[in-house]
Amino acid sequence: MNPGHRVVPGLPPQLPGSVRTRITAAIDGAAGDLAQLAAAIHAAAEPAFAERESAALTRAALARAGFTVSGVPGGPATSFAAQAGRRGPVIALCAEYDALPGLGHACGHNLIAAAAVGAGAALAQVAGEIGLRVRVIGCPAEESGGGKALLLGAGAFDGAAAVLMAHPGTAEQSWFSSFALASLRARFTGAGGHPARDSAQPDAREARQLAEIALGLLRSRLPAGACVLWACLDQPGAPAIRPAVSDLAVEVRARTPGELRDAGQRARDCLRGAALAAGAQAEITSPEPDYLPMRTDPLLAALWEEELARTGRACGPDPGPYAITDLGNVSQHLPALHAILALGDGTAGPHEAQFARLAADLEEGTGAGGQARRWILDAAATLALTGARAASGLA
Repeated sequence: MNPGHRVVPGLPPQLPGSVRTRITAAIDGAAGDLAQLAAAIHAAAEPAFAERESAALTRAALARAGFTVSGVPGGPATSFAAQAGRRGPVIALCAEYDALPGLGHACGHNLIAAAAVGAGAALAQVAGEIGLRVRVIGCPAEESGGGKALLLGAGAFDGAAAVLMAHPGTAEQSWFSSFALASLRARFTGAGGHPARDSAQPDAREARQLAEIALGLLRSRLPAGACVLWACLDQPGAPAIRPAVSDLAVEVRARTPGELRDAGQRARDCLRGAALAAGAQAEITSPEPDYLPMRTDPLLAALWEEELARTGRACGPDPGPYAITDLGNVSQHLPALHAILALGDGTAGPHEAQFARLAADLEEGTGAGGQARRWILDAAATLALTGARAASGLA
């Protein structure tokens, strides 16, 4: 059976009409404020761990909605946790707000933050009536840095009964699969000087070149779905100058944590072997936590599909892994949902310049106008209603 349409028995009952009305009315009433928040974050366009203005804007919006907002001890400086409600299961919502260097919000994280704020504020208004607590977690450094992995280790998700977020994409998905990712940095160290006068000296640049050849050969020997990518980080040089150091960035992707460990070890062997052959030294580091594969919770996916249908959207099947998310790390420990909600007509997708322009289409309008604004409202409503029903089934 297609995982996008699994039948999950025993779904929580529908919400009372009054609760549903209060949730949707709260989100519709906040449409202008949510669009302004998304626009401000889009304009700030701050990359991983530098999202000071974006985090402050998101924190302020939640504080105005009555949340108690604090930093996360041991977590990234630009993270936070906002709490509302006094009893019942904890529904956690992820607010991402980091941008892509050089592309700005071409992944639409400004919309993710606004939708999380809208959903959280709406849930806070009905928390006492239906018996839930809502926690909006400010999640920096998704594009690089593994922010949610760091937050998981710092306890930001402790006690959550479910963790939800929605991400803009090219189609509707309740089930989302992702690759595991390991990032490596290799610094090769040799002897600087003139390569023609002392050619027998350890050569960092040759070590890096050999490493690239070895990694290229490794590609065809990895399991299906696994791959290795790399980029030279050196500044442009000159033929008659041998640099003392040469740097290489490496990414290893795989379908499972086990395959990631194996492929990562083989990539490290390539780097060390290249250094040995060139008589150089290799320092290999991991600049960020490994990203683990996403495990979609069947109950949350089924609830999302039902609630999304009320917006006139319909989910398609899971196409299999095609991206990376640090929510995968959280999903290995807690029930989690990383829903994909279409933005635009599908001709432009995340990490493309046109997608950044779509994420800024926030004016109220009709026809093709205001696509990002409608995305926020649909995402916020579906997140809130999915979270409320999940909580009612856990209470």
